[in-house]
Amino acid sequence: MATQANVAIETPESTTAFSTPPHFDHVFVVVDGKTLQSINDCRFLANEEFGRFWLKESESTLLGKYRATNVFGQNTIVEFFLDRFGPFTSVNVGLVLSFDHAGEAIEARQRLQANGIPFHAEFIRRNVAGEANPVPWYHLTRPELGADCPLTMFLSEITPEYYARIGAQFGENRRQDRSAYLEALLKRPQKPEHPFLDVIGVTIRLRPDRVKTVAKILEVLGYERREECPITELRGPESAIKLVSDESAVEGLLAIQLKLKTPDTGRRFEFNEISSLVLSPRGAQDSQATWSFIPQQSRS
Repeated sequence: MATQANVAIETPESTTAFSTPPHFDHVFVVVDGKTLQSINDCRFLANEEFGRFWLKESESTLLGKYRATNVFGQNTIVEFFLDRFGPFTSVNVGLVLSFDHAGEAIEARQRLQANGIPFHAEFIRRNVAGEANPVPWYHLTRPELGADCPLTMFLSEITPEYYARIGAQFGENRRQDRSAYLEALLKRPQKPEHPFLDVIGVTIRLRPDRVKTVAKILEVLGYERREECPITELRGPESAIKLVSDESAVEGLLAIQLKLKTPDTGRRFEFNEISSLVLSPRGAQDSQATWSFIPQQSRS
């Protein structure tokens, strides 16, 4: 692990400037057993009527062995963890942003360092069947949000070697196309009949001091900031991150906004009274869905 004072440990070999902010990649949330079971038992999700669905079992140098439930759009993921997120016992929600080209993580680290934002730089490996040792997976930059913060934020740059290993097709100028990556990983594309296109927004409740920290980090990375008390909105490529400032309520994920192919009114799915998924909540012309949550204290 490296910090802003030492980012030379297993970093990309060259620096590549990024002209747009890192893309919204996925959001993960920690839920209790009954809520997770309710999500896994939902036929609309598990039968892939909404989008691709995967109960993933994996092992990495960051989390160790873990199991997660994943719901996939074309380029983005909603991911659920049971009770805790690996060794991060205070975390109940996470944001992952990803880069288009190898080397962009270095510039991101340089920007954070220049603005006095501490971070951890880690090189993540993953266990792969048939390999004696974990294989290189991605370069991770994790801005420091405080030891007890319920939110964590990851900046991810997949190695070109891992990208090629799974058979993902690169885009123009070796751009790492997220849709191609997910298709290669799952060995199947998003189907034309799947209504779920992508995550286009998240709303997270945090203490005022944490809102300021997260907003500064995202601004440094190129996100556009807008203020309308008590909400601070950070807009990036085709997505928006809304931070709700609250001094006393339980911090965590409040909602995920999902883009649908077409409006689909009248369908609502409840998950143990902690979460609900509502398609086209604003009526017949609404081509979005809202996945709502009641934040829970994470469990150690």
